[in-house]
Amino acid sequence: MIDVHAPEHQIHGVRDFFLHLFTITIGLLIALGLEAGVEAVHHRHQREQAEATIRQEIKDNRADVVKMQGTLQEEMEDLVNVLTFIDARLAHQPTDASKLRVQYSEGPLKDAAWRTASATGAVAYMDYGTAEKYAECYKQQAEFERLEDRAIEAYLDMESFSATKKPAQLSDEDLKAVQPFIRHALADLGGLRDVARGTVDTYDEALK
Repeated sequence: MIDVHAPEHQIHGVRDFFLHLFTITIGLLIALGLEAGVEAVHHRHQREQAEATIRQEIKDNRADVVKMQGTLQEEMEDLVNVLTFIDARLAHQPTDASKLRVQYSEGPLKDAAWRTASATGAVAYMDYGTAEKYAECYKQQAEFERLEDRAIEAYLDMESFSATKKPAQLSDEDLKAVQPFIRHALADLGGLRDVARGTVDTYDEALK
């Protein structure tokens, strides 16, 4: 807060009045300039700190998505093998359940740095193009996580069949009932694989 004090002595004449007014004006301009400078430095520090934190968060998330890409193909192949097993069972052909595997791994992606920067207003101090790239990253990331949740639901539906019975114990009715859930999960994993590519691309664009 800027304080303006009354003159220490009585003003005599117009010349003293304008001299005092000029002194006050210069003092106010200097004070405002210093205050603006301090604010600018503070805002720049906020922006640099926020950008550094966001970039590290994006790097970490990118590494996690790339790792998940490696397991998605294996998980899809596992489900294809299960469908092949079911088709063989329903056709009363010889089957081997010992090699069947149903697994799904997912890891939560982070967005704390972006949410904090948005909540504190640090995003407003960033270059518009940079902020737009970061926003696109987290938008794409949210879509990736949405598909992850869908895949989890499909796996939980499958689990309701395998939790109490071994594959060899499942009846034909059980096998026919579980097929749509497996196909659903397979479709979700395929969509997740495609969205993962786009997510990595947006990460790379933001990190340029």
